[in-house]
Amino acid sequence: MRIEELGLSDITMQSGAIQNRGALSVAAEETKSFGVDPLNGHAPRIQKGIYEKPSKTANDLAAEMEAQEQTYAAKQKEMAVLSNTMSKEDFKEYKENGNSLHGMDTRDMLTVVDKIKISMAKGGADVGEISVSDEVIRDVGGEAALSAIQKAYDQADLPLTEENRRDTVKALELSRELTDFSDGAVKYMMQKDLEPTIENLYIAKASGQADTNPPLDAGEGTPLMDQIREVIEESTLPVEEKTVEESRWMIANDVPLTPESLEKVHELHEMVLPPEPAEVLDSVVEAVRTGDRPQNADFLALRRGREESRLVMSYEARETMEKLGVDTDLSELQKTVESLRREEKDYFESYLKQAKAPVTDENIALFHETERKLSELKEMPAYALALPAADKDSKEIPAHGLALPPADKDSLERLHETAQPLKTRLDQAGEAYETMRTEIRKDLGDSIRKAFRNVDERLKDLHMPITPENERAVRILSYNQIELNEENLMAVKARDTEVNRAFSNLTPRVVAEFIKNGENPLDLNMTELNRRAVEIGRAVGIPAEEKYSEFLVKLEDNKGITPEERESYIGIYRMLRQIEETDGAAVGALVAEGAEVTMRSLMTAVRSGRRSLDYSVGDDFGGVNVKEKVRNATDQAETAFHKNMIYEAADAFSPESMKSAMERDERWQDKSPEEFYNLLKEADTMEEEDAYVTGQLKSFTDAAKAEEEVYRAIERFELPNSVETVEVLQYMMSNPNAAMRKLFGMKNPKLWNAEGEGDLEEAQKELLRRFGEAAETPEDMAKAQKNLADIAENAMKTMLGSEETRTSLDVRELRLMAGQFRLSAKAAEKQQYHIPIEVQGETGELTLKIVSGREEKGVVDIMFSLSSLGNVAAKLRAEGQTLTGYIAADHKETADAFREREEAFTRELLSSSGLSEVKLSVVNDTRLDLKRFGAETDRENDRLRGEQGSEVTTRALYRTAKSFLSLLNDF
Repeated sequence: MRIEELGLSDITMQSGAIQNRGALSVAAEETKSFGVDPLNGHAPRIQKGIYEKPSKTANDLAAEMEAQEQTYAAKQKEMAVLSNTMSKEDFKEYKENGNSLHGMDTRDMLTVVDKIKISMAKGGADVGEISVSDEVIRDVGGEAALSAIQKAYDQADLPLTEENRRDTVKALELSRELTDFSDGAVKYMMQKDLEPTIENLYIAKASGQADTNPPLDAGEGTPLMDQIREVIEESTLPVEEKTVEESRWMIANDVPLTPESLEKVHELHEMVLPPEPAEVLDSVVEAVRTGDRPQNADFLALRRGREESRLVMSYEARETMEKLGVDTDLSELQKTVESLRREEKDYFESYLKQAKAPVTDENIALFHETERKLSELKEMPAYALALPAADKDSKEIPAHGLALPPADKDSLERLHETAQPLKTRLDQAGEAYETMRTEIRKDLGDSIRKAFRNVDERLKDLHMPITPENERAVRILSYNQIELNEENLMAVKARDTEVNRAFSNLTPRVVAEFIKNGENPLDLNMTELNRRAVEIGRAVGIPAEEKYSEFLVKLEDNKGITPEERESYIGIYRMLRQIEETDGAAVGALVAEGAEVTMRSLMTAVRSGRRSLDYSVGDDFGGVNVKEKVRNATDQAETAFHKNMIYEAADAFSPESMKSAMERDERWQDKSPEEFYNLLKEADTMEEEDAYVTGQLKSFTDAAKAEEEVYRAIERFELPNSVETVEVLQYMMSNPNAAMRKLFGMKNPKLWNAEGEGDLEEAQKELLRRFGEAAETPEDMAKAQKNLADIAENAMKTMLGSEETRTSLDVRELRLMAGQFRLSAKAAEKQQYHIPIEVQGETGELTLKIVSGREEKGVVDIMFSLSSLGNVAAKLRAEGQTLTGYIAADHKETADAFREREEAFTRELLSSSGLSEVKLSVVNDTRLDLKRFGAETDRENDRLRGEQGSEVTTRALYRTAKSFLSLLNDF
């Protein structure tokens, strides 16, 4: 095989001839220009025999490509819409609901964010109309104008990103120029079929200055006039001199006369220019809110913004007004309400689809009922927590103390039944009460405290610390006239925290999983519900790496924390999460031993692994294993309460809250979990959280600007259109070997062996060998890719708890590494594989693409890059019993090496693949660009993809790939 040192573009031969090149015969093909060289981006002449001749017509392919382009663009636009519409408040609520920032598909995120915005509007968010003076519009770049823009976006619950700010200023500047609008501009708008957006109106004003014809003469009673009247009557406009003249003008100027076009011309003629500044700004934020850009705002038709903001009092109130005889138009509002109902249904459907649960009316109804009752329970009286379940099986309250519902009957459904009558009675009496949701409403706080004046004195009598949880428990017991003692106090506190943890644990994503499993979360007993919800949440909620990354980002941003404090905070964070990951096992061990539960004793227990506590501590993240020995109901209540307080502390823990806790009380380690949680809760972390959210929202902006190939890959491999997917694909494309080297560079044996023993180097070699053997069938390769993804996932989880992972950058690298292998496993479904290779002691990644096409045709694409070999790409095409193609390398030495192994490679191909002829070229191209090669070959392969390949061809392609992998082993 002779090496062509000129480049792929120079591989040309005479039609019909075959030239011998070493031991391989290279098929001569007709030369044809193919535009951009997939290897280096230049315009070469390429053998068309290597590529598929499309059987579809040019029009078919053009339509197909246009449809694909629209799909790619739509996915990118969805990301841009999110970046320009998700506000800080939306993000916080989104995260509070247990949703991962990086993992959810943009379409589902848009549905969820829409629901959040609507809920905020119903809850009384400031969404009033905008007030902007004429002076502001005259200085759109000035401080007053920018302040007005900021206020408008805040009112609409939209982020004022740099892009939003720039485009809003541009829209205001353009609107200022709209001082008049000629007939020529109207004609331009109609003939170009343009919507009356700010930008279009400006363009029409500048472009439509040509003369227009006067209205066409049409006498009364003529057929033309009759037709004109007919059109006007079908429109929403009255038949009058103005509309008749406009109709005649349209006919004279070749503008089609229809009811719709007439209404549009009339609207353009009736515009009041220049538009009011407030009207422009209002329409701008409405455009952004609905996913468009400021310059595309239509200030002539504010669609639905104000109607939704009026829902706080609107629909039901207006129906009442109608009944009282007050005339009000409900038609538009009814449309809005129906639209909101559809959006709510979409919201439930999006979560069910994520959970892969059947999207049935029954499941949607159960989802809706669960969310409704959870919402209602949060606002029901906390005093119901000390009442037994309202049914015949409930026990009476004994004289000596408190009787809560039996554990197996203590469900949210029963609690709802118990609390509803109490709420009704208190509401009718106009009596203030605190709700089951632990926060006390500010407007009710004083009256509640006055009703229970001596709470702190009673706690002192019991020698109990004065904490919000103890005070609340006293009020609950006192309202129900139940004896106040330590046992009853702990029982109520335990139940209170169990219920509030259920509120936190039952995120929409978790509820969807319960429904998928055929369970109603409202019917499960509280202990089992929380246990299961936590398990599900770990699997489908915010991943551990995302939580840890958030903590580290905040830690790195806080400049007031010393290096010593930083190490201490990381240790405390890990301890809290470790207790949480093991279901509070260390807490149960301390309670069973009769030891005092403090932060110090918990840290000692987790670190020491004392046998008296019957638990051990592993080195990996979440390594505590404890067998609890609770003695009685009081111990059970105490254990449950302390566990829940640790979980609350873990959620409240941040660098700023810990810094504040240490400053408030140097003896924080001697505090109970309850007291420690309250120290954390008292800190003002708003600035810290805002800074973090601002940084995270930038990831949407960055993702929206990702290059086209990223969104093509998302579409091609049917990947979720999420921030995580975009980030991982960018990582893969810019650093093709990084993930493989990260994984193979780890030196922790536990990544490879469940027992923590074994030779790591041997294990890595075994993994390489498995991939070589798997390259026989699509099924075996998919299994090997899935196995690699599982190893990477395990590696990430293990490394999160190692001393090597101390910065947010460390966590990000682990997350991207694991994400790449997850996507690789998904891509394997489309026969694209990312294979670990080792050549001359260097580890790297080889990308293998196999496309089985129609009529016994198929393609094998291979590419990799190593410092020792440089860039290497191969395109091997099977057609019938013949294999044609090329191997290209940008290093001459690498091309020489392939040449030296040509005979062995040829024999291997002919013997293993079942092919009868091999016709290849080797190319030394110093301009070889793997990124361009991958992008161009993907587009070409799309023409073959989707066709059912023959079994013989598929086997030949995989054996060809296996032969190539074997060839590399000889380098």
